[in-house]
Amino acid sequence: ALNVPPWELRLTADGSFLDPVGDAESTLEALGLKEDSEVMVLRSSPRVLTNPGVSAYSAEYCCTVLQVRQAGWKTIEIDFSVRGDGSLGRLQRPSFSKLSWKGSKRILTRKGTVKLTVDNAEDGGPSHKQGTLTFEDVPTCGQVAFEYGESGYDKLILDLFGEG
Repeated sequence: ALNVPPWELRLTADGSFLDPVGDAESTLEALGLKEDSEVMVLRSSPRVLTNPGVSAYSAEYCCTVLQVRQAGWKTIEIDFSVRGDGSLGRLQRPSFSKLSWKGSKRILTRKGTVKLTVDNAEDGGPSHKQGTLTFEDVPTCGQVAFEYGESGYDKLILDLFGEG
């Protein structure tokens, strides 16, 4: 019971990596370790990118990426703040935001789920949305492209966390 997210922890024994993820209640014995086994615990720091950039539609409509963090084995969370001055109407819905990356033969894309903490809009006036987008079944290392909204926003290239 180390109270550590599993993607930040590696256990090795006898030259092999152990997988304590399969059962959150796993004991070392359940992982195949005997009484005289020697175990090494490797812990990585939480993987976080702070203020990596902007996905912009125009100078008046911009989505600032505040933070990107690994939230699971194949999951990342993106904290964002998007603003528009109202000149082009309401802000696009964050639930249409996309993460894309190069697969073995084509570009793969995933939409995220969104949790808003700020959702302010004035008819014909300034708007602001802020929250967290969660993307599952995505790479957690290498290069991906984030694009806010349904269409028209620039792609923001994110260099995720190196190998891991």
